[in-house]
Amino acid sequence: MAKTVFVGDVGVGKTSILNRFCRDTFDDTYRATIGVDYEMERFWILNVPFNLQIWDTAGQERFKCIAASYYRGSNIIVTVFDASNLESLSTCQRWMDDAVGANSVVPIKFLVATKMDLVPQGHQDKIHQLGLRMANLMQAEYWPISSKSGENVELFFRRMAALAFEIGLANEVKEGLTSRNAQLQRESSIVHPSQRDSVNVGQRTSLHMSRCSSCKNL
Repeated sequence: MAKTVFVGDVGVGKTSILNRFCRDTFDDTYRATIGVDYEMERFWILNVPFNLQIWDTAGQERFKCIAASYYRGSNIIVTVFDASNLESLSTCQRWMDDAVGANSVVPIKFLVATKMDLVPQGHQDKIHQLGLRMANLMQAEYWPISSKSGENVELFFRRMAALAFEIGLANEVKEGLTSRNAQLQRESSIVHPSQRDSVNVGQRTSLHMSRCSSCKNL
């Protein structure tokens, strides 16, 4: 299981992303998230069930303290901006820094441009360039999507699940090897009593034979 947190300014479309993926619905009516919302989605990866905990946090300043308490323990941080409102892109670094700073281990980072359907075709290349530039600064992976049309939404969630699964599996293997090596070191440092006696007997025998040899020479 992996924990995913969506952050970003109010009204950028975080909830719409979740509704499109989890329920395959889109609602033009805007309703601000109060505090946080929660979803759980299951994926099957290499025939293994893998769950994503998805936390949709409020972008309003008055709920920031409440939402920030849910940043801890995140495996994935998704910062969202509205492609039709570039002012929301300028705050993405701050949102990401706040969420990453609440974690002891750096999580997987994504930057998502929503509402691409509202951007004229001739301006989309500019949005992608600006998004990629910000993603590089944040060391995040950039995804342009549209919750209204569903463009790239399912691919994006599957990408998140696959990366989280891969990293989680690698960490489990690493922890298993570390534990095994520690066990082998402990076992190698323990000398069995029968082995200890055998060594002592061998040493006494060797000394005794040496004395006998010396006596004969005398």
